[in-house]
Amino acid sequence: MNTKKLALTTQSSAKAVCKVILMLGMVPFALAAEEDPEVKEQTQPTNKIEAGVLYNSDDSAKAGEYNGLYTEDPYGIGNIDLSGGGNYDSDSTRRWRVKGTNLGLQNRNVTGEYGWQGKLKLRFEYDELLRNRSGSFKTPYLGEGTNNLTLPESWLVPLVPQLGGDNDTAANARGLSSDVTNSPALVRGVLTSPDPDQLAATKAIQKADLPLFRNVDLYTKRQTYDGGFSFFISPEWEFTANANHMDRNGYKPMSFSTKAITGERVSVLPDLIDQTTNQFNAGFNYTGEKAFMQIGYYGSIFYNNINSMRWQDWGPNSGPGTPIPGGIPSQTRFDTMSTAPDNQFHQFNLNGGYNFSPTTKLVMGGSYARSTQNEAFLSSGVILRDPNDPTSGYNPVPFAPASSLDGLIETSTFNMKLTHKPTKDLGLALGYKYDNRDNQTPVNTYAYYAADEPPVFTANNNPTQANAAFISALGLPPGSLGSNININANTPYSKMSNQITLNGNYHLAKDHWLNAGYEWEKLDRSCTGSWYNCVNATTSNEHTGKAQWRANWTDSINTRIDYAFSKRTVNYDENSWLSMVPMANVVPAGAPNLPNGLPATAYNTMLYYGLTGYGKTLGFNPQPPTDSALAFFFANNNALSPGLYGNRDRISELLGMRRFNMANRDRNKLRTAINWQATERLSFQGGFDFSNDDYPDSTYGLQKSRQWDFNFDASYALSDTFSANFFYSHQNQLSNTAGRSYNANTNVTNINGAIGLSGSSGCNNYTTLEERNLNYKIDPCLNWSTDMQNDVDVLGFSLVKSGLMSGKLSLAGDFVVSLARTNVGVQGGNYVNNPLAAAGGTAAFFIPATNLPEVETNTFDLRLTAQYAFNKASSIRAMYSYMRMDSSDYAYQGMQPGALVAVLPTYESAPTYSVHAIGLSYNYSFQ
Repeated sequence: MNTKKLALTTQSSAKAVCKVILMLGMVPFALAAEEDPEVKEQTQPTNKIEAGVLYNSDDSAKAGEYNGLYTEDPYGIGNIDLSGGGNYDSDSTRRWRVKGTNLGLQNRNVTGEYGWQGKLKLRFEYDELLRNRSGSFKTPYLGEGTNNLTLPESWLVPLVPQLGGDNDTAANARGLSSDVTNSPALVRGVLTSPDPDQLAATKAIQKADLPLFRNVDLYTKRQTYDGGFSFFISPEWEFTANANHMDRNGYKPMSFSTKAITGERVSVLPDLIDQTTNQFNAGFNYTGEKAFMQIGYYGSIFYNNINSMRWQDWGPNSGPGTPIPGGIPSQTRFDTMSTAPDNQFHQFNLNGGYNFSPTTKLVMGGSYARSTQNEAFLSSGVILRDPNDPTSGYNPVPFAPASSLDGLIETSTFNMKLTHKPTKDLGLALGYKYDNRDNQTPVNTYAYYAADEPPVFTANNNPTQANAAFISALGLPPGSLGSNININANTPYSKMSNQITLNGNYHLAKDHWLNAGYEWEKLDRSCTGSWYNCVNATTSNEHTGKAQWRANWTDSINTRIDYAFSKRTVNYDENSWLSMVPMANVVPAGAPNLPNGLPATAYNTMLYYGLTGYGKTLGFNPQPPTDSALAFFFANNNALSPGLYGNRDRISELLGMRRFNMANRDRNKLRTAINWQATERLSFQGGFDFSNDDYPDSTYGLQKSRQWDFNFDASYALSDTFSANFFYSHQNQLSNTAGRSYNANTNVTNINGAIGLSGSSGCNNYTTLEERNLNYKIDPCLNWSTDMQNDVDVLGFSLVKSGLMSGKLSLAGDFVVSLARTNVGVQGGNYVNNPLAAAGGTAAFFIPATNLPEVETNTFDLRLTAQYAFNKASSIRAMYSYMRMDSSDYAYQGMQPGALVAVLPTYESAPTYSVHAIGLSYNYSFQ
């Protein structure tokens, strides 16, 4: 029995061994047929494809400003991520990848890569972005899509006849509102109702014009094509090259101004965008054991395919009393304005670094660039006085010594950073930066009429013209320039920056670090070729000290505190505006000599008496000496007359005004952060930031700017398949600004016999109009200030749940609320004449300023998704979103009919929307 049993066992064992050997021999074939899923997942990329459809419930330019969902339509859902190449266990280093996102929307992106690791890599990208600016904009103009905008033939000039007085054909955009034209108006101090003829005329205008306003969508579409490659010449050397082509098309709102004898008129029009930018990069990169170097070229070439916009004036060319013969009371005038000019930028750069030792490293870099712009100036040609008489007219730019800017800016930069770690606990760094923007554009003097305004040779029935000396200085015939001419020079702005930084970090103790630093920056500003300094602050110095303390209090709690203080000082020049008016350095006809015997110019008079263009801070009295330079240039102690430096409008600055970016400033900044990992599943993060800017030497302008921010985040994993996140942030911004209204001193004692003054006792002691007028320039009631405060609260939470229905269903949702408020408090006020005043009564009232209405914007965003997996490769995803915005902004009231006299309405309204979107997509993944 035992022998038989042994024989049977041996025979069974032999068969088993043969089976094992046979199975072992088949293992490679089995692996080839079906690889281990875990190995496959780690060694082969996963390809993903998503396709579906999404429906958007409503039209809304604001809701779809950037996401592509701007109309009530179905949209495609398309996303792909495909990649491949040689197998991980093969000798091939070939790799490729194609990725596309949002393929069914107009914010789509597609990228492609192909290459051999360590040898060559090719790359291509297409990116598209549609920005919807407005869906409520309206205009009566025809020709959108071109640069020539015209009014329909049926257009009638809007009027408010009862306000026109002797010129009842004066254009008035408020005439498009029946609420305005049907209401009484003050005419020569008398409240007057429109007569039947006036009512009939305005009704006909509104009936003809209002239906002509139609919607034009304002948007910008950007399409970018990007391609490049990198080639490894050797393990140390690489050559890279890249080209980028971007097209921008669409419309943006642009205000176009027309000046005429009958007044200024503004049209907000759909400005055509058709621009191309080409960018190029090429360079060599070297990477060694201790050093690296990069040498390269960057170029940018901008083309604007629209060199100008031409539009038709919506008001009459001229009216009764105009000095231009043959006044045309119809809208036959066209104006032209140039657009952004073509330009080029070319830069060569060199960067490198060297490791002297494991503890000492030096990095340096520099560049040289040239920016050029030489687009031909736009010439409006001759504006005809009478279309039926082509021999009459005037040139809106009677003096232009150059046909183009011939703009050239040379920019050179250098930067260096040296780091050294003398001990394991101490690190030091020294940095230097140099940036010189040298504007070498030639300086020229131009004479022009603003917005093609007709020249004025007669005012109040008296002959008037530009100062004869200025006309002579330009080499033009006597009497050829009107009194409303502007004689200005361009100011090519240059800026040079030098910056030094010193930083150190020290490991104080276990889990405690201290960083400290100092920074000095000097800015030098100038205009090469300008006859006078062109910037308010030729030199500014800013010193900054900063410190940071980081600590890990426990394994679960760490904190950070940063503080910095900086002080900026400048040498402010309130007369830098002189650089734009070279006639301020020309002796005007009729000017007396200064007490030192020199012929007086506006400039040397200011210099002699130590004045700015604002003149002395005095009222009407005491009067400057008769026949003196002071009396000539600063009559009645008022600001310098613009006609005495060849300008239509006053451009001198308010005494004590400081531009905030060039003013003395003290800045404090504090940043804090804390992280707490309470448990393995619960964590908190929070932070508080504060900044405060003071402008101690700014009498007018920005006085103070303050901001504080608070943020809090909490994350909690209820289980391995269920997590929640909550966040909240608040931002508060406050700025204080001061200013002053300028009014000239006069000795006027009454208005139509009225002499009294009312309402100003809180800021001055004037009781009569004469007292006010004699001290108008220094009246403290004309000071004003504003306090602007912005508050933004953002609250949100999200939930993610997976593992439902045996691990096949996952749910996710998030909800975000944003509440933004802007409040502007206004202090001060101004005077309003009393048109109904009787002789001996109150001539003017002081009207205190009131706070502006609150601007409020509230947004709500809910997003829900559910994904169900049929198997490992296939799933469906359902999504729902709800977006809502409620906003109120008083600025949009000025865009409605009847709001403004000189501006056509655009009908734009504060953006509000309530939009639902629902989508369903199929997802497939494979390897």
